[in-house]
Amino acid sequence: MSIDLINGIFESLGALFIMLSVFKLGREKLVRGVSYWHISFFMMWGFWNLFYYPSLFQWYSVTGGAFLVAANIVYVVQLLYYTRKEHNTVEVAEYAEYEMWRDRAAGIVKPPKDYVE
Repeated sequence: MSIDLINGIFESLGALFIMLSVFKLGREKLVRGVSYWHISFFMMWGFWNLFYYPSLFQWYSVTGGAFLVAANIVYVVQLLYYTRKEHNTVEVAEYAEYEMWRDRAAGIVKPPKDYVE
């Protein structure tokens, strides 16, 4: 077994483990306890490896590295999307609560949205 093959296997396994996180985030749609900064760093390192490995003629590593970079790209995009989505949802909820308290303070009583006369 060559060193290139071993490294390519590690790179491919890394992609599989990142994909576990991708699938979990896709199910939960909620980002907790993870930052896109460290995933982005390793994604950029992966891009470097895609340039570096061919110069060493390590084609198994290039293949595994490509899988790893692709998984990291998907994960970073998901992290940014769900973080932004949650942030926007919280802003809308906070504004709705603000309107409710503003109307109560002004003495305005609104019927519930499903109220029919």
